[in-house]
Amino acid sequence: MKSRLAICFILFGAVAPILGQTPDQPANKSGNIKGSGSGQQQPTPRISEPKTSNDPVSISTVKPLDVRADVQKDWMDKGNWFFAAALVLIGAGGVYAALRTLRAIEKQAELMERQANEARASATQQARDVQASIAEATRAASAMEEIAESMASNVESVRVSVHISREIADMQKLATELHSRAYLSVVFTAAKYQDADHVFEVQAAARNHGNTPAYDVTFRAVAEIVSVPLSDDFAFPLPDETAGPSVSLMAPGITKLITRCVSGKVPDDQVEDIKRGRPPRCLAMWGVVKYRDAFKKTRQVRFAFTITWLQWVEGMGKDKDGNPLPEQIMSYDTARHNDAD
Repeated sequence: MKSRLAICFILFGAVAPILGQTPDQPANKSGNIKGSGSGQQQPTPRISEPKTSNDPVSISTVKPLDVRADVQKDWMDKGNWFFAAALVLIGAGGVYAALRTLRAIEKQAELMERQANEARASATQQARDVQASIAEATRAASAMEEIAESMASNVESVRVSVHISREIADMQKLATELHSRAYLSVVFTAAKYQDADHVFEVQAAARNHGNTPAYDVTFRAVAEIVSVPLSDDFAFPLPDETAGPSVSLMAPGITKLITRCVSGKVPDDQVEDIKRGRPPRCLAMWGVVKYRDAFKKTRQVRFAFTITWLQWVEGMGKDKDGNPLPEQIMSYDTARHNDAD
């Protein structure tokens, strides 16, 4: 507003001297102004009357009126007036335009200030919102971390539980299989020693102790005179000719006998030592039984043992007729080749 008043005063000071002059009062060189409003009339030139012939002749010079100069001056005064008026109009228009420009600038400044205030307030609010969002995100992150730790603990607990459950399930499955499957074993039952009519002969029994049948049962077995004790590298050989002649089914509780004779007679003077299991040789039997259980699994039983006859002594025992009882036969499992799956 102060700038508007300053511009108005400047323009008024510029046109005031011009507006103070009028077309009827031009300024002269001496600074006096010829006025026409005081009642005085302009002096008019006088023409002297002609003298008579009796008067002496005299010639007077009359100064002509400067009408052209007055007209020109009058037009110049009017031009100055119009020029001053034009300047006033132009100045007024400039002032009006300047005022409008200033007003527009003020409005723009007010708008910019308002926008700046709004932007500042919006930025402040956004900063508060961001801080609140960060705080909320921090709380959420802390909560998620706690949840993650809890989930990790739960996952570990679940993993342990699953592992224990799997172990329990495996044990239950194994127990079920062991209880329900066919389970074959081979035990010694009888033997004959060499005499005039026989060679050494051994008999074993394969029995199904399980609750389901054993399918596709086959076996190989052999009876031989071996060294006492057996060497650690003895391989328990089972040639093809030692295989049983058939494939059979063994229901639960069924027993099948496996009988094998040695390949030939030994010298008679060695029979007693072989019967008693004295070094250097004794009678032995070994073999393998293979089958398939109800769970479609192929299984086998390996067996090996040595046989001895206990020597009868006086008072050892007699039958009802008073005759000595037959010699008792004992079997001894070897340290190796006795296992099953």
